[in-house]
Amino acid sequence: MITLTIPFPGFYESILSSELDRAEEQLAESLVAHGEAFGLEPSDVIEALMYTRDYSVACRAIAKEYAEAFADFVTQETQARTDAPFAFTYDTMDSPREYNFTTDRCYMTLPLADFERLYAATDPEILKRQIHRSFTSCDGFMSYYSGNVADWDKPLSDYDHNEAGAVLVAYLETHNLDTNNVNRLDYQILERISCNGEFDSALDAAIDWNKFRERMKDMAADKLNKGNINHE
Repeated sequence: MITLTIPFPGFYESILSSELDRAEEQLAESLVAHGEAFGLEPSDVIEALMYTRDYSVACRAIAKEYAEAFADFVTQETQARTDAPFAFTYDTMDSPREYNFTTDRCYMTLPLADFERLYAATDPEILKRQIHRSFTSCDGFMSYYSGNVADWDKPLSDYDHNEAGAVLVAYLETHNLDTNNVNRLDYQILERISCNGEFDSALDAAIDWNKFRERMKDMAADKLNKGNINHE
């Protein structure tokens, strides 16, 4: 089994974090509109959410949905040029301590036989360019891998997740699936999971609803008390 990184925007000022923000805003507006916010404004409800939801739970749920949608999309877009669908399986997501130089990464696994097929269906020149682009050291970046494809002469079974991920990106570009520019792959994946309400479901699972309601009650009582004092 091969573990590989997939193209993934992460959750730091990305299209995914924007969608989670949108889900929070819509939830707050809905609670206010239906009289379930104890008289608070939407901005107050969002503040209460910040203290009573586990953002990492939502992120992990979205990462899994993103990975599975990615696998389906790649299968549909390239299956005609391969022998059979690739058996991608979601593995995990990890996050950096700080987002200065990197962002969250999403991992999937693939049977070695499928990875060998994927590699065989990749344009060698595109792979060469991808390896050079991803692994050549430059100012501010020290690569632990060679940026020269000639140095990658080893069994595919020995490829680690970064090396296998580079092959995957080259495969996508070979089959005209864009990972960089307008109409990027991540926007196409986002469209798939957004229309299914996955961000709303992920947010719902991340909220401690009892604490959330108690927090709103306390905030409403505090605002009322302050209003009475100011009024007097």
